[in-house]
Amino acid sequence: RLEQALSYDEDTAGRLMNPDVVTVRADTTVDVVLRYLRLRGELPEHTDHLYVVSRRHQYLGRIALQALLTRDASTPINQLIDDEQPAIDVHETADEVARQFSDHDWISAPVVDDNNVLLGRITIDDVVDIIRYQ
Repeated sequence: RLEQALSYDEDTAGRLMNPDVVTVRADTTVDVVLRYLRLRGELPEHTDHLYVVSRRHQYLGRIALQALLTRDASTPINQLIDDEQPAIDVHETADEVARQFSDHDWISAPVVDDNNVLLGRITIDDVVDIIRYQ
């Protein structure tokens, strides 16, 4: 993980991101995802959403934990996908990432490569110092 992060230029989203992210597939149900989360046991800090990915691990959108807990167990995940939050490009500057977090009040955001493959996520903890000094 450290090696992957160090492969990106300083002051980029790639350096800020954490590869520890929970992903789910769109072709499952709430019940399947909840069972998966129970088996996993723990969630990464500041997990407010799970990220929905394709079979090729391409970012499709996100699902709020609240939606999982309040929907019927048989609800298909593809009906709950929120595709409003754009993913951050891994090469985006840290200042631009901080601006987006500040402008949109994000707690976390997905990070993707040029092929829209989900690489990780950035949380508010990762950018708070940058926001503070802008």
